[in-house]
Amino acid sequence: MTRHSAPPRGASGTRRRSASPTRPKSLPPYVSTVLVVDADRVSRRFAELALANTANFVVELANDAHGALDVASRQLIDLIVCETTLPDATGLQLYRQLLGQSRFRDLPFIFLSSDTRAQAKVQALKAGVEDYLCKPCDSSEFAARVSAVIDRRRRQRIEARNKAYTLAGNFSTVTFPDLVSIIGMGQRTGVLAVSTERALGRVFFERGEVIHAEFGTLSGNEAFYRYLAEHNGEFEFTQGE
Repeated sequence: MTRHSAPPRGASGTRRRSASPTRPKSLPPYVSTVLVVDADRVSRRFAELALANTANFVVELANDAHGALDVASRQLIDLIVCETTLPDATGLQLYRQLLGQSRFRDLPFIFLSSDTRAQAKVQALKAGVEDYLCKPCDSSEFAARVSAVIDRRRRQRIEARNKAYTLAGNFSTVTFPDLVSIIGMGQRTGVLAVSTERALGRVFFERGEVIHAEFGTLSGNEAFYRYLAEHNGEFEFTQGE
């Protein structure tokens, strides 16, 4: 792991599509990013159009597991929609690979698959995926299920933010740059856990220096820079190696 006191430049962007109707009043709208992983061009286009026509989404595209991991490492992703069979892996292999990294463990995962066997559905759901849809799928049902999963995770993050912590604060009173400076001046070693409406994350310090950062699916420098734009969220610093 490379140590740095101030992160260098972030990475470049990726291909995206956007659209913008409304969301329920109980949850103010923000753009949710969905990564669609499928080797079939028609299926990718179906997912793009279904989400673009019904909600406030950005859609990222990947043909295989390798491409999906690349996008998820460079973009803040809210949910993955994946085919069960990919050119370089199975969908379950990709899902388990994501589970093996802490920054992806909170990332919802849905299958949109041409495999209609009950056995395939059971295996996927037992593995822990959020949902399993079969092709062909009604576009409105697909969009509704995606929206429901994202909104459920968002409410969970809001609930986590509202919990009372003994040692905690809010970016509205102590900004992230000020917080980093305070920890740096104290030469503290530990983990800063952060909960915002958009994502959960952690910043790791060693003797006051930032050595690593995670924010949702982002990691390293890109995650650190994302914190600079966050003005609302709870934090808790825990000292220790």
